[in-house]
Formats: sequence, structure tokens, C-alpha cells
Amino acid sequence: MNFSINQFKSSIGLSVTGFLIAPVIAHCPNLWLVCALIFLGVACWIVYPQYDKEILNDALLYYLGAVGISEADQQQLRCCIYVPSKENLKMVSDYMPTGSASTFIQYRKHLPQSKGIVGRAFSKMETLVDVQPAMFSTTEEYKPYLLDWGFNSKDIELLDKTRKGFCAIPILKQKVGNTGKMTCVGVLYLDTLNPNLLDLSDADLVDRLESAAMLFEPILSLMTK
Repeated sequence: MNFSINQFKSSIGLSVTGFLIAPVIAHCPNLWLVCALIFLGVACWIVYPQYDKEILNDALLYYLGAVGISEADQQQLRCCIYVPSKENLKMVSDYMPTGSASTFIQYRKHLPQSKGIVGRAFSKMETLVDVQPAMFSTTEEYKPYLLDWGFNSKDIELLDKTRKGFCAIPILKQKVGNTGKMTCVGVLYLDTLNPNLLDLSDADLVDRLESAAMLFEPILSLMTK
């Protein structure tokens, strides 16, 4: 697995900081210098992203093939990865297989954990599927439906209203200590243009999507080390 130059820089920054801090703490009485070095390492970690978008995009393409979705059906589909960021969720991949970005996330920067099918799947730690009962054509038709998912009027204006079926799968990891408790390290989100061609409410399809989604847990865990 190849890591980006940004991840390499962040790793080097943290390693160098750790190497320098040990003798400083032992031999240097100047606490401000220790603090400065700690700040340098933290700043390096923040400036250079932890998540490699190219690796995640490639993993999403592999995932779509692994669950048996044909290339023709993939043209009806979008999928991406969200990860927790403080009280929000941030999109750390592009929409695949198109490789496009989210205009909604560009506007809001992050998705609150209480909003939408992604936020609810994260907070409940369970897979959620929603297929719209009608082919809405106007924003006014969408509003009551999307308000139920926690979006406000400004949010609704920015949402892509061409999507008709939605699925959000939590990516779970067992907590340290082998207690049996799980934590959610991310959410795999999928939506489709035409639920009649690619039915995200089909139990067999959702089962395959859930089973294959496990491949993202070690990838996300490695990227946050």
C-alpha cells in the first residue's frame, strides 16, 4: 500500500519531534522548548492530512466490484467514505466511481452527526436504507421528506435531488480491551439515480454491501495511526 507524500511528511514530523523531545526532557530545563517541539509535531499532523484520498478511492472501486455490481449499474451509483471529526462527519474520499466531489460538503465543510442517513447510521451504528416513495421533482416536494432527516431549508437547497435511493453502512471496530463493545470509525455511503435498476432495499444486495464494507476498517485504522 502506497502512502501519499503528505502522510510521509506528517509521519516524519511526528517521528522527529518524538526523537527530539526525549533528550530535551532529560537534559534541558527549558520547558518552553519542549512545548515548542510538541507544537511543531502537532502542527505537522494537522497540516498534512491523515486520510489518503487516492487510496480510499481505489478501495471504493475495488469494493463495488467485490460486491458484484456491474459496470453498467455502477453508472447509476455513487459511494464515498465519511469519518468522525469532533462532533461532525467529514467526507475523506471522492464520490466513486465518478471521482466527483460533494457540493454539499464543500458548502458545510462537515456533516453533523445528527443529519441525514449518514449521521443517523453513525450514531445508531446500524445500516440504514431509504428509497424515496415518490419521484420528487421540486424542492417543495422534497422539503417534508428531508426535514425528517434533520436537514434545514438551506441544506435542502444544496442537496442533489436526482438521487432516489440511499444506503449508509457504519464501519465498525472493536474497542481496545476486547470488551465486545464496538466503535464506529466511519460510514460507507451509497446512493443511486434509479432504485428500480439498482434496488438498495434489496436484502441480498444490502447483505453483500455490509459484508464487504469490513475491508475499510483496517484501511481507516491504519490511516489514523
